[in-house]
Amino acid sequence: MNSMFSCVRILVCMSFLFQPAWAADATWDEKSPHYISKREVPPEFDQAFKFLEFIKAPGNSTSGAFEPNNAPKWDVKKFMSYISSHGVRFTDVNDNSKRQESHQTLQSEISQRKGKTFRTFAHLSHIYSIPYKHYSGLTFEKRDANFVVNVSDWYRLSFISEKGSLVLAKCEYLQSEGE
Repeated sequence: MNSMFSCVRILVCMSFLFQPAWAADATWDEKSPHYISKREVPPEFDQAFKFLEFIKAPGNSTSGAFEPNNAPKWDVKKFMSYISSHGVRFTDVNDNSKRQESHQTLQSEISQRKGKTFRTFAHLSHIYSIPYKHYSGLTFEKRDANFVVNVSDWYRLSFISEKGSLVLAKCEYLQSEGE
């Protein structure tokens, strides 16, 4: 198993020790000041937000440790409509890895529900589905031709405009682990 996801699994499991409502009955503590009840999204980021909402796990299904097989079963055609025709560049702060995955490879891995790319999106879905600011709080910034969405301090997603729609071109994993 990839060390990034092993560490994340441990961290998420440990977080449940400090969030008893999650473990006890798989409900969110909506009275917490960190709970996200509504998201404010700038209009120019609407398509990027729709992608995150599309990959999000339904209801409280993320109330346990990260497990890729628990990722939603996404409609592959719709999923791919949010992906750049040039594929996606992935980076990970933990191993300085950088890889460019083609549109075809992404489609294959999402369809087969296996591979490093699928695990990355499954993990992004898991993190985004936890409705607390320290997991899935969103910030938005425009950088030149990129529309950047930060998912708390876990992920930085860069979207570009293609044929009038924002599509994902870069996915950066930002959580430093094992230090």
